Amino acid sequence: MKDTKEDMSKTFVMHLSDDMFDAIAAGTKVVETRLFDEKRKLVGVDDYIEFVKESNKSQRVIRRVVERVIGKSFEEVFGIILLRFSPKQLGSPDDSSLNSMVKAMYKYYDRDKELQHGVISFIIDVV
Repeated sequence: MKDTKEDMSKTFVMHLSDDMFDAIAAGTKVVETRLFDEKRKLVGVDDYIEFVKESNKSQRVIRRVVERVIGKSFEEVFGIILLRFSPKQLGSPDDSSLNSMVKAMYKYYDRDKELQHGVISFIIDVV
């Protein structure tokens, strides 16, 4: 049996709020951003993320990681990502500014954790 890249791919589970899940399921959100903690360091290009809807755990979608963008802060990573993707593709309203997007992340993540771990954005594609 030959080894292929797909044979070595892994699937990781990530939970999402209903609105973010719905945007990924619809294909409008193609960038998922998280802290670059030990768990996220394991997720590589060509691995899969199984997103689980918070209000209904039986609703799941699988997406393939096609690229990773890693930085020290949400501001740094979003600054890079926004050169190629719209705020809507990151799950924000299209008229969002970089500053408002960074501020929104602090509702979910502590600034100290951001500085400790750094930040990763997964660019995903429909399987």
